Amino acid sequence: MAALANKKRLVAFLVAITLLFFALILRIAWLQFIDGPSLQKRALDQWTRKFTIRADRGDIVDRNGNILAQSSSVDSVVLQPSLVEDPEEVASKLASVLGLEAADILEAAEEKGKGEVWIKRQITPDQSEAVRALKLAGVRLVVDTKRYYPQKDFLTQVLGYTTVDGEGQEGIEAAYNKYLRGEDGLELTETDRDGNEIAFGTKESIAAKEGNEVVLTIDYVIQYFLEKEMDEAMIINNPKQITGIVMNPQTGEILAMANKPDFDLNSPPRDDLAELQKRSRNTAVTDAFEMGSTFKVVTLASVLQEDAVNLNSSFHCSGAKDVDGQKIRCWKTHGSQKLVEAVENSCNSAFMEMGLRLGTDKMYDYYQKFGLGQKTNLDFPSDGTGIIQEKSSVKSFDLARMCFGQSIAVTPLQLITAVSATVNGGVLMQPYLVSSVRDIQGNTVLENGPKQVRRVVSEGTSAQVRSLLESVVKNGSGRNAQVPGYRVGGKTGTAQKYEGGQVAGGKNVSSFIGFAPADDPQIVVLFIVDEPQGVTSTFGSVVAAPYVKSIMEDSLQYLGFKPAFGDGEGQKEAVEVPDVRGGSYEDAVRELARAGLSGRCSEQGGTIKNQMPQAGAWVLKGSEVLLYTNTPGEKTQEQMQPVTVPDVRNKPAEQARAELEAAGLTVKLSGEGAVTAQSVTPGTKVPQGTQVKLTCRQNP
Repeated sequence: MAALANKKRLVAFLVAITLLFFALILRIAWLQFIDGPSLQKRALDQWTRKFTIRADRGDIVDRNGNILAQSSSVDSVVLQPSLVEDPEEVASKLASVLGLEAADILEAAEEKGKGEVWIKRQITPDQSEAVRALKLAGVRLVVDTKRYYPQKDFLTQVLGYTTVDGEGQEGIEAAYNKYLRGEDGLELTETDRDGNEIAFGTKESIAAKEGNEVVLTIDYVIQYFLEKEMDEAMIINNPKQITGIVMNPQTGEILAMANKPDFDLNSPPRDDLAELQKRSRNTAVTDAFEMGSTFKVVTLASVLQEDAVNLNSSFHCSGAKDVDGQKIRCWKTHGSQKLVEAVENSCNSAFMEMGLRLGTDKMYDYYQKFGLGQKTNLDFPSDGTGIIQEKSSVKSFDLARMCFGQSIAVTPLQLITAVSATVNGGVLMQPYLVSSVRDIQGNTVLENGPKQVRRVVSEGTSAQVRSLLESVVKNGSGRNAQVPGYRVGGKTGTAQKYEGGQVAGGKNVSSFIGFAPADDPQIVVLFIVDEPQGVTSTFGSVVAAPYVKSIMEDSLQYLGFKPAFGDGEGQKEAVEVPDVRGGSYEDAVRELARAGLSGRCSEQGGTIKNQMPQAGAWVLKGSEVLLYTNTPGEKTQEQMQPVTVPDVRNKPAEQARAELEAAGLTVKLSGEGAVTAQSVTPGTKVPQGTQVKLTCRQNP
């Protein structure tokens, strides 16, 4: 019995040992294959310290390579709690330098279980030097990247901006984020149990990959012309907002686009979310307006194409037209008139008659062909469709009002795209903002080009529209858009605004759309002033047309279009601007005089480094060429270094302009009188050619 009992105990012991052995094997297998990766990661975290190497976001440039957005290296402050010797000292000293709460820093410094804590991102150079001078244990400066917009409040809603982490949040920055953002790198360093770097330990790094460069169709110079006039119009007309677009009608390329008011992209008003969203909104693309008479261009092209009217058609305007038993007023009594006179007079009665002759079905067919009520498919985060009444509910009264630009709302981009189709030979082009995306080696990653959507009207109809709209500028309501020496066509617009179904007194949308050269349009400009206030007239011919004239005049000269003149007596001769760069001011003036031109320079002396208009442009004889010089002894173009922005506050506007231009900077003036503020802080080093905006006020 004893032997049997011993045998049983031995078997039980062997079974227990076997089970324990298998349990150990299972535990080892579990640790090896199930918990292994996480344990390995925890061990690696204890043995190493890792830092993210931020990738430089790609540049955004204009069609000529001018930088509009770029990334620059800045320091950020990181805390390593395990290495902090005196948390209270660290909290106190960092708080005073970084402008933070000491209690928040102290809380982070006492979290010994964390390898690192970000204290403040993207600090200023002065703060960086101050932190470095403190020499605090456990406090480290790491290289970070920050988005920088050299021209500040320029192309604001188109470019958009990024988050503090460098992710695109609005505009092109958001639409092309996947191309711009790049890939972050990583640095790994071996450390002891306290987080101290081991001497002669292993250090490995994975290099960051820089983002791609995005090339816009925007032309920096034409954008400047547009924004300069918009700033002037904001001061004079005191409107709710202004929207402007410049497009090449032959290709659909957007050469300039802006909305005012705007803001400095380097410091978005993030503390006021409602204001940020309002000012970030690209109303040129998203918002629908009742355009008024500028929309008549669409009606005109449609009825001409369908032979509902021709150049011999007659119309009578008694000041109002009775439609469905309701009177719809014209802005004036025009009497009897031919088609060309009706277009010159912008007669509502005549355009109502045109649309009613064509009929609702046909008119709606053309709305669809011109892309109204649809997205334009612009390469941008948002793209409005406009507001068009359902065809089934449209009565003659509704159609009559639509035909002169009321009861139908379109986006500015839809309007300029549709009008471009009426004057470019009859083809609707898809608008676009980005021409290409290139990697750091210059290889093309993405390329866009002109894209025809559909033919809308014939070349013959388009030629008739161009001729009629040229007559509007020569003889009609668009006279204020005449550009001396150039053939210009265009159309004014003044639309009433409605609130609660009633006309809102004193609230208009005033606009003008113009194109040139009238016989072969290469540029179309749309300028919309929303709710101009405190002016004697709110007609588009007064508050919009003069600015379109200035934009077209500057742009045509810049693009090198030679003026076209008739045989009339007293017409000035067109001359080609010579290249006077590289010589002295005196030599430049003499050469310009030989060409029949004059020169003006803010600093007479030194070497001419730039001129406007550029060499090769055609201008009227007697025109003035602006000259920009290097001061004597200043470095040449090849030797240029960043320049220090002078302090021009409290100085007269022209003196301030002269000093900034002499320093190699460009100037954007707002107001008159003495300078009360400048957009770039005095003493800041910036690239030559950077724009400095000056705000001026008259002394009381």
